[in-house]
Amino acid sequence: MSFKWGPKFCAKSYNGSVVNLDKINTQVEVYEEADLTKEIIGAVIGGLLVLAVITAALYKAGFFKSQYKQMLEEAQGDAGGQPNMPQ
Repeated sequence: MSFKWGPKFCAKSYNGSVVNLDKINTQVEVYEEADLTKEIIGAVIGGLLVLAVITAALYKAGFFKSQYKQMLEEAQGDAGGQPNMPQ
C-alpha cells in the first residue's frame, strides 16, 4: 500500500465511484453596478407630486382654514357687540 503526500482531493460521485479532483476551476462573473440615479430622481418627483395633490385636495376641502375668525364673528353676533377680550 503506497501513501502519497500532497494536495490530492477526492470526492464521491452519485454512483459511488471515487473521483480525483486535482484541479479546482472557478469562474468569476463581473456584474456592472446598477445606476439608480434615474429611479431615485423619479421617486422624489413622484412623491412630491402626490404630496402636492393631497395638499391641494385638503386645501380645497377647507382643512387648513382657521376656525378662529368664524368663532369671533359668531361671538360678536351672539353678544351684540365686541367680544370680551382681556387687555
